[in-house]
Amino acid sequence: MATVAALMFAALALFLFLRVREVTVSQHRTRASASETTAPFSNLTPSAAFQNLRESELPGRYKFIEGGEELGTMTLNPDHTFINKDGTTFKRYRWDITPEGLVILWQRATSRFTIMEKPGVYVAQGPNGKEQRLEKVE
Repeated sequence: MATVAALMFAALALFLFLRVREVTVSQHRTRASASETTAPFSNLTPSAAFQNLRESELPGRYKFIEGGEELGTMTLNPDHTFINKDGTTFKRYRWDITPEGLVILWQRATSRFTIMEKPGVYVAQGPNGKEQRLEKVE
């Protein structure tokens, strides 16, 4: 009797585990598709938008906005270095474009801008949890 009860308990636990996993995956897909449809480039996946971006389009001056507050202007240089919002640069400061997005390597953190709202406007979830935006200044 104990064996039958143990088998039934194991089967129930496995069923509940798989059900919770299925619901979690479904919620993740729903959030991902909702975020893709809110962007003007909704017909492109985030990686497709960045795959079509030429490296020569990135250098320039950008407004740096974090948590809705404009913190200053930073400059992405053609040699993949950058000047921060305070006007300083460090040897470790680098930027690069990947198929998944624009990567900014700071002194002690990394920002991955994986959303392109439109050409010249890139969005990231910052290391501190606040949304970061780069908006190209013409």
